[in-house]
Amino acid sequence: MTNLAYKINHLKPVEISNASSLGELLDNIFLSCINRVLSSYYLLENHYDAENLHQLRVSLRRFNSFINFFKFEINNNERVVAKNIIENLLEPTSKVRDFDVINENYLLPSFNNNPGENEFRKLEKHSKKEQTKLHEKTLGELTSHSYLEILEDLQGWAENKKWRSELSTAQNKALKKSPEKLVKKKLKKHHKKIMKNKEDVLIFSQKELHRLRIDIKELRYVIGDLGFFIKDKKNELELLKNLQDILGEINDTYVAQTIINHLGKTLELGIARSYIEDQAENSRNKYLLELGNLK
Repeated sequence: MTNLAYKINHLKPVEISNASSLGELLDNIFLSCINRVLSSYYLLENHYDAENLHQLRVSLRRFNSFINFFKFEINNNERVVAKNIIENLLEPTSKVRDFDVINENYLLPSFNNNPGENEFRKLEKHSKKEQTKLHEKTLGELTSHSYLEILEDLQGWAENKKWRSELSTAQNKALKKSPEKLVKKKLKKHHKKIMKNKEDVLIFSQKELHRLRIDIKELRYVIGDLGFFIKDKKNELELLKNLQDILGEINDTYVAQTIINHLGKTLELGIARSYIEDQAENSRNKYLLELGNLK
């Protein structure tokens, strides 16, 4: 049994709580994050499907969110190392996730009695064929020896506390302090950043909207795990979830349009293209309506 396999089968729960120092809090956070990643991978390895693939992505994104959130308290070189490891672990899952979402949201719903039914059926057939190939390729990459080695690298980063190496005097002092004030200050800063973008969302490009969605998602992950510092933020957390979900819908329509444009080179897809453009407009209007609740 490899070290990684042994680790997965002997995971011990790590509770993220109001630790006595910031350093202890970060130790617990990173251990909790790697445990989530390994648990998600174990489920995926034993039962590969779209949901378990999604949960692996979530656990890796959550890890990345905490690294971003505490970037000034982590050795910069080690922060880059960890982020690169996470991106390498995420890379095989990105494209197949897009096809899963597009098939679920735009191709699988019934289009009976729709003048474009035959068009959607053609699109579904082509997309599903590509989706099957991608899942087979993804499963092969996720279970490869090289992928397991990268997973072990992330485990080592978290468990060996490499993020603490070669910190400045100021950083080491910060790690000895109570984390409560620092965490609240950081959360306020992130909230302010999201609010600053509120009025500009109408002119945002696809890339900017996606970045905003990631910012909201990262804030959600942090609030979710550090809620004991901000017990009054439950309503805000729910609002952020709604905003993130809608931004996800908007992003999915962009991805769907890209796929349609690609397949449109060989298929007539005028009605499907119009349908997805309408869905994009509906999602943007829904986002603006929900955004008005954010104070």
